[in-house]
Amino acid sequence: MTIIIPARQLCMDGTLVDRKGMDDVYRNRDKNCESGVKPLSFDRSLKGRAALVGYGPSLHQTWERLREFDTILTVSRAHDFLLERGIKPTHHLDLDSRMHKVEFMAKPQTDIQYYLSTHIHPAYVDKLKAAGSPVQMFHVGIEKHITLDSRYPVLLPRFDAGVQAAELLFQNGYREQHWFGIEYGCAAGNTHAGLHWGVQHPPDARCIVDVDGRQFESTKLFFHGLLLAEEFLCKRALVKCTIHGDGLLGHFLRCRNRVRPTLKI
Repeated sequence: MTIIIPARQLCMDGTLVDRKGMDDVYRNRDKNCESGVKPLSFDRSLKGRAALVGYGPSLHQTWERLREFDTILTVSRAHDFLLERGIKPTHHLDLDSRMHKVEFMAKPQTDIQYYLSTHIHPAYVDKLKAAGSPVQMFHVGIEKHITLDSRYPVLLPRFDAGVQAAELLFQNGYREQHWFGIEYGCAAGNTHAGLHWGVQHPPDARCIVDVDGRQFESTKLFFHGLLLAEEFLCKRALVKCTIHGDGLLGHFLRCRNRVRPTLKI
């Protein structure tokens, strides 16, 4: 089967702009820019280490290590996963325009700083406002020809919320990053650390990634994530990255040898 790549829908980093969802993005962006939410602010002074926490399956084996971190930035359902285990993140980032992200945020807090893309569903903004949670907002520059509301800063587009959060940490002076639950692989057939009703990975989209004879289950979408996580670490070479857990990403990066993260299984 021949795969046709639509050239005009490619972002600068090689990702596809999902035209099916862009009308929602435009509507959300217009409304969110009038919401009165504070713009994202940067403190670019160099800082200590920070933990970046995604919702990958390996989080079950590594989450207790997070008790050792003062700065914890979560994405996706890692926010509630940690709260349920007595660990409070200091920051949380979301950027998906769809309603399921609003549903994921079951326990908004007043002492966690939330970072939201202008793409986010406006109900998410309303939910955090009602809870009295501090919110800052930013654009993701997925289309280079679009003029965006200048009240909000623009971040370079990354593959997903996890790598977008890594970019935010970099911009805020965190050069030592510890990644948890960011792996782009499956464990016992599970794509996430628990129930996740966002992007689906059906059986016909599954694939196997061979890493020096060790085979990891993944998906076509996750494989793209592997390459773009690698691209981020290549372009942000000042980031000293430690990947926690025995997941695909750490082994994949060390095998390819373009970047050499520390792997802490």
